[in-house]
Amino acid sequence: MPGMSLDQLMKPGQILTSVQRLRTPASFFQNFLGINPYSGTPTMVSDRDTFGYDIYAATRTMANVSPGYSPPVQGGRKPVGQELATLYRFHPSREIFYNEVYKMRPLGSFNSNTPVDDMGLRYVALQLAHAKQEIDNSIEWMVAHMLKGGFGIKDDGDSYRLCKLDDADAVSLNNYKIPSSNLGDLGGIIASGEEWTLAGAPIINHMMEIDVMSARISGFPVRHVILNGITASYLFNNTKLSQTGGSSFQIFNSITKRPVKGDEPPTSGNYDVVFRALPQYTFHIYNEGLVETQVVPNESEQISTTNFKMFIPDGYAIMVPEPSPLWVGWSTGKEVILEDRHSQPRQVQGFTTWRTHEIDPARFEAKFLLKYIPLLMMPNVVMYANVHRLGL
Repeated sequence: MPGMSLDQLMKPGQILTSVQRLRTPASFFQNFLGINPYSGTPTMVSDRDTFGYDIYAATRTMANVSPGYSPPVQGGRKPVGQELATLYRFHPSREIFYNEVYKMRPLGSFNSNTPVDDMGLRYVALQLAHAKQEIDNSIEWMVAHMLKGGFGIKDDGDSYRLCKLDDADAVSLNNYKIPSSNLGDLGGIIASGEEWTLAGAPIINHMMEIDVMSARISGFPVRHVILNGITASYLFNNTKLSQTGGSSFQIFNSITKRPVKGDEPPTSGNYDVVFRALPQYTFHIYNEGLVETQVVPNESEQISTTNFKMFIPDGYAIMVPEPSPLWVGWSTGKEVILEDRHSQPRQVQGFTTWRTHEIDPARFEAKFLLKYIPLLMMPNVVMYANVHRLGL
């Protein structure tokens, strides 16, 4: 970082790390599905905040057989549907006083002989990382809740906060239209008395029935099951998996720690498991979560069991096929910005950062902008199963 200017520090591609007392959530959902807004190509780029995309579904009907010397059998034209989507705009900022930047010791140094950090880059970097992390957290939360049915926004003063579909205070909802038969007990597949908490639960039968159901409703078989560690623990104790796997000592083929990507923290609690009895599926154990309510951002409030909510609660599992741009994607938008009063307006796309200057007292405002929405083009491929039949 020595020798780096504030302008260089503000570039979107600059990656900075710092030691923190709390690990922030990983970005498993974004990276696994290939819809991370900081890498890859968006499915769509829109000039407007609300846009539409066409849906042209395939057919499973068969063509009629025509007798000899007969005219063609005229069929009806296939209608083209349309889905609407609205980009969510994230535009946080951090005000930083130059008096706090110049002649400032590096954070973590308390010795009077420690050289000063003339530009206070470390301090600025921490402020920028904090603002960007809040955006990253929101993206991961949106993608996780897309796979559970959708999400919305509710009033929070002059801005909005993300909220769940069933929030009574929601002012706008983004429902991804996952069929009701793909939720809960999956249309009766996970029947009463067969919940996964039971050692003898017929989990293999359930997965086979889910494959049959997937072939009928989408043609994309489930290959990935995402759940938290508490729910996964019952699979290791399942007698059906143990018997079919052929070993009384080890019922899994592999347990693999998930590799860290980009600027993710080393979250050792996330790993993948392949069971001998179900080798075609990968079970992803994901123990991360976020604080969903507006609380004071101190450590005790961040780790409170009341405030912290896991992305995947106990007793539930998200089931999806192999990630593919055929069924999942993301969109970003464009916006015209003016970096200062003397510059020309310019149009930006995707994640953007810049700063504006103010006087009396001398300061600058670091600004961030991202327009983003995850897209679920084929809702039928996703299942959000209540495998413990909680409340059913």
